[in-house]
Formats: sequence, structure tokens, C-alpha cells
Amino acid sequence: MNKDQIIARLMQTIDTINQAQNDVAAGIIKDLSFMDKDVAIICSDIMKLNPDEAAQVQPIMADMITKLEQLASSLQTYKDKLNQR
Repeated sequence: MNKDQIIARLMQTIDTINQAQNDVAAGIIKDLSFMDKDVAIICSDIMKLNPDEAAQVQPIMADMITKLEQLASSLQTYKDKLNQR
């Protein structure tokens, strides 16, 4: 994959994460098991870029990681609330 394809893939993944975050807020939990593989592939592809291109992709990757961490926190909160019932 070239840099532009990786950026497009990152943006798609961020959109998926944002939708999942909205779903969790609405009490809807969907299967996200595919995300691990998708993120691993993106990371692998970024590692193949030249350093200048990888540096250009880094801020978008950092944004995706932040959103993944937020989603993980939201899912944990949702799980904790379920366990309190």
C-alpha cells in the first residue's frame, strides 16, 4: 500500500471506531473482532513506508490510537454497568 491508501484506510478505521463509540453510547454493542487484524495490517503497511511518508501518516495513526483507547474505556464502562445490575 502507498501512503495515500494507508491514509484512506486509517480514515475508514477511524470512522468505524467513531460509529462504534456512538453505538456504545446508545447501548448497542457490535462485533469488532475484525479490528485487531485491520489495525495490525495498517501498522505493518506503515512500517514499509519510507521514513518521510511514515512521519506524514503518524498524526493520523496517533488519532486512531487515541480513539481506540477511548472506545476501550467506553466498552469497559458499559461492561461495568452491566455487571452492577
